[in-house]
Amino acid sequence: MGVGNGDHVVVYDGHSEGLMASARVWWMFRLFGHERVSVLDGGLRRWKFHWFPTVSGEPHTPEATNFTAFFNPHLLRTYQQMLHNHTSRHEQVVYTCT
Repeated sequence: MGVGNGDHVVVYDGHSEGLMASARVWWMFRLFGHERVSVLDGGLRRWKFHWFPTVSGEPHTPEATNFTAFFNPHLLRTYQQMLHNHTSRHEQVVYTCT
């Protein structure tokens, strides 16, 4: 997709209902070592509401580039860690339902 390790990636939700897929994409980039990733506040809907520029037409073909992924285990919790946290309450757990 033309994303290199040094690129700043901005992800956004394009769906009018705000399915929050951008948050998952943000987290997946971070989980696999890409730190320079942001979520567009308000998604595409808010961007367009403020009349910021957009383009249409055929998408361009990205230039080939290398992305070297590395796993960040500190961003993931195992089942055993979650069980331990249930009693220790060391970390806050947030459940979201969509």
